Amino acid sequence: MGTIFLIILCMIGILAIVASYLMLYQLPIIQNAPPYNINRLLSIVIPARNEEGSIDKLLLSVKEQNYSNFEVLVIDDESTDLTASVARKYGARVIQRKKGKWRGKSSACWFGALEAKGELLLFLDADTRLSHVNALENMVKVYEEKGGQGLLSVQPYHTIQKGYENLSIVFNIILIVGMNVFTLWKGFFQGAGAFGPCILTNRRNYFLAGGHKQVASAVMDGLELSKAYSKIGLPTICMGGKGTINFRMYPNGRKELVNGWTKSFASGSTYTHPIIMLLIYSWIAGGIISGVYWFLPFINQGYMIFLILYLLFFLRFYHLARKVGSFSFFYCLFYPVFFLFFVVLFMRSVYFTKVRKEVKWKDRKIQI
Repeated sequence: MGTIFLIILCMIGILAIVASYLMLYQLPIIQNAPPYNINRLLSIVIPARNEEGSIDKLLLSVKEQNYSNFEVLVIDDESTDLTASVARKYGARVIQRKKGKWRGKSSACWFGALEAKGELLLFLDADTRLSHVNALENMVKVYEEKGGQGLLSVQPYHTIQKGYENLSIVFNIILIVGMNVFTLWKGFFQGAGAFGPCILTNRRNYFLAGGHKQVASAVMDGLELSKAYSKIGLPTICMGGKGTINFRMYPNGRKELVNGWTKSFASGSTYTHPIIMLLIYSWIAGGIISGVYWFLPFINQGYMIFLILYLLFFLRFYHLARKVGSFSFFYCLFYPVFFLFFVVLFMRSVYFTKVRKEVKWKDRKIQI
């Protein structure tokens, strides 16, 4: 009985490794290209609520850009700290979001777009940072090369400074995979949407699709905004941000990390294609089982086989982790722990978003 059970566990582990290649086959990134002659005015819209500790890094990286024809609008979403003062210090135009029942990021983005003057609109989260001086130029170049229509969405590369931040590894990988467009069967599945932290579009398309006003109640604005574009026949292009744009997620501690992923993850999973979800489930199961084996009473049976499988799974896990962030080699060795953390937090997200239909973020209760 023990031998048969071990064979089954071994097969699950192998299938999980295969599933990881099928679900995330390639993640295209924006290449650093030669100087590109661009004259179109770019409006950078930054929704911000209590971001005094992070927005300065973004604004400094914007000021260093070689792209010269742009304006920066910071939409202050009822901040209670020095966000507005910091933004003005770096030359941004600060706009106070109009008070009303409609609150949050989507509201700030919409009011920012109304105030913007540019032909192109770039929506950036306040905790992002442009990675080098050609980042804006390269993004606009890619957008225009791909037709200059619809959305160009770039998921920032996750930079790590503290150990607990590695708890986001599995979430970051699945967030990328869940877009449906990075599989081995590229083009077979319809894209799930756009990444929220960095979205580039043109003004005409944005207002034609209804913009963020069309997705006023969305928790994950990028997914719903992409859907609004799709309804009028406009495409969404998703790319990885390594070398172009990065961010440090949840720098204020574990509580912020837990609340941040709870806020959106279960809701976002409903946009992922069932086949991709099956691959994700297989990968997670393999990751957890890899850890369970070492606590079984018959660990002496097939020891070397499972050790090899564990190491193979680890190498693939680390490879995926480095595609999406600067995650630690050492921490990745204990990957079963991160899978267990993901499962527990995902269940928490299901409870708050599907049962209670309420989450808390940035001192606000958000009804879902």
